[in-house]
Amino acid sequence: MRFLLPTGIGDSVWALHKIEAVRDGLFKKQPEIGREIDVFLVGGNNQVDTRALDFVRRFKFVNKVEMKSCSIHKAGYWINDDGTYNYLDDGWYEFEGERYCVLVPNMPLEHGIRLEDWLPHYPIRWDIWKDFRIDQEERDFADSIHAKIGDYAVFYPGPLGGNTENGHNRGALWKPDDWRQLGSRIQSEHGLSIVVVGAPYDASYWQFLLGPLVK
Repeated sequence: MRFLLPTGIGDSVWALHKIEAVRDGLFKKQPEIGREIDVFLVGGNNQVDTRALDFVRRFKFVNKVEMKSCSIHKAGYWINDDGTYNYLDDGWYEFEGERYCVLVPNMPLEHGIRLEDWLPHYPIRWDIWKDFRIDQEERDFADSIHAKIGDYAVFYPGPLGGNTENGHNRGALWKPDDWRQLGSRIQSEHGLSIVVVGAPYDASYWQFLLGPLVK
């Protein structure tokens, strides 16, 4: 069956925690939809929109992943008065003659509702990472970092624009000093080093705002 998810890596992985349970529940009522999970990510073909493609493909329970050029926002306006996005409700929709089950966990999460309380009649699966494929080259790279700095936590702060003027963090709700404080607590309470990761287009946030606080 076809699922339509928001395009971001975080957005899609939130949905993947319940996508199998949703599939199983819908399949019982409509077996003609099939059991394979075909994921379509909303967006264009630019570098930012397509970054989740390879990530979602790595989950063993996902049959295929493609981009879909359409909108998961309600008609009229994209942003509500409180600054949250005006998403479609979860459920069945038709786009270009094909049916898709739209899953948007962003909507409850943006309103402070916990992930397990989103679609509560479908159980959440916390161990989906058991089905995440990591190749040997990546494992070797992680081991090489561990050999240098010991146990570590990984931070993905994101791009400069997404942290300051657009995206879910408009107006820098999560500020550079918040990252610094979180890193300090993880280091002091858990003894972990911090590794910051990102794509080339994320480098400016580290270079101009975050890096100077921790160097």
